[in-house]
Amino acid sequence: MKAYQLFILLIIGVISSYCSLDLPPEDEVSDPNAITSVTSAQRLLASAYSSYKPYSNALTWVLRSDDLIPTQYLAREVNLQNTYNWNDRELVNHSEDIWKSLYNTIAQCNALLERLPNVTPQNSSQRRELQLVQQRATYLKALCYFDLLRIFSPAFGQPNVQPYGILFKNSFTFKPIQARLTLNESVTVIEQLLSITAINDENTYYITPDVAQLTRAELALWAGNHSKAITLAQPLLHKYQATLFSSTSVSNIWSANASPLRLFALDTKNVTTSPYLSLEYNTSLGDYAIANHTISYTHTDVRKNVYTLPNPHTPNSFLLGKYRKQALQREQMQYYTVARSAQIVFLLAEAYIKEGNKDDALILLNQLMTVRNATTLSTTATDTETLLNLLLSEKQKEFIGEPLRFFDLKRNHCSLTKRTFSGSSINISADDYRWTLPIPASEKRYNTAILQNNGWNIGEAGN
Repeated sequence: MKAYQLFILLIIGVISSYCSLDLPPEDEVSDPNAITSVTSAQRLLASAYSSYKPYSNALTWVLRSDDLIPTQYLAREVNLQNTYNWNDRELVNHSEDIWKSLYNTIAQCNALLERLPNVTPQNSSQRRELQLVQQRATYLKALCYFDLLRIFSPAFGQPNVQPYGILFKNSFTFKPIQARLTLNESVTVIEQLLSITAINDENTYYITPDVAQLTRAELALWAGNHSKAITLAQPLLHKYQATLFSSTSVSNIWSANASPLRLFALDTKNVTTSPYLSLEYNTSLGDYAIANHTISYTHTDVRKNVYTLPNPHTPNSFLLGKYRKQALQREQMQYYTVARSAQIVFLLAEAYIKEGNKDDALILLNQLMTVRNATTLSTTATDTETLLNLLLSEKQKEFIGEPLRFFDLKRNHCSLTKRTFSGSSINISADDYRWTLPIPASEKRYNTAILQNNGWNIGEAGN
């Protein structure tokens, strides 16, 4: 126990130094013999999952997409306004925070995975628990790398992008000079991590084999392998369709209640302040940004009063609901849902469209529209672009305020028009370099082999 406590204290201490001194997370000093029991392994696993905080930057992706539009108050909150406007300096700050956070989690996973062979199980129950620890840590590591691929690498299909994949750190040992993988190599190593031999696990506080398979399908879609995405997602649809296409309340997803619609949710009971509270300017005057007017729901749609809220300050406009509703009511964010079953529907539908299967895509989407009491979709269009725009529009309605829209636009090489409060527009082209965040200066400083992303000169000579 004392060895484990020393290990955790050292990790915490060095992580603190790392954040202030720009040291890499692998440069942590630890007792190599600290993880010697199933209990200590489970605790370090819990620590690794606690360090994974996608909710802390969720608003970054929401504000950078077109889910929200500004009110007159946005100009009074410089950081939010700069994020909304895709300000270069603000994005550089985001890149530092996100990079450090994800590689911190990876470092903890690596430390745990390297030490697990030193733990000797005393019985079959402990053997299973150790298998679960290894499985869950490997999946978390893979998810972090997939996040890094989407955030710090350009989308597939763009020219001259091969040297710009992830920086793969597969060991707790610090390697100061290391080059990035290519995009295809990145997909391969993430796929390998997600494809390990697994045992049954249905604990939705951790990444289960089903969530790993969903992530594999998302990875295939990201890489343009649509047939593989379909092959991976279809069994998941079959498994979850009973609850997915039932009258199960969507409101429970954003509450303290259990919900079968959640596939993977982080326990956020120790998060004292919801990140979505940052949207609030003043309880009497309103929010810095509200739901985009282009996103609307029929009166019968069960999502209308859950996903959005009537804006008491401005007629015919809506505040963001979901986690923002919890923050508005001063309720603690008990869970942050990382993956939910509705993602399977839209993933499959997108892959069907790109494979030329319009009929199956519409059938699938309309099953979900029927459950939501929304207007079903019909179109005579047969071209991929029109169908894809229809799908992305419906997906935006389903996932408003969740950090999916930005990555949907990036993956599909879409341009983006953002409205300012004054009525002017900010036009972001599909090839704008800011879709991809820069490699932070802290990494460039000690790793001279890493290539900077196109359009950015952070950490380059003379900067």
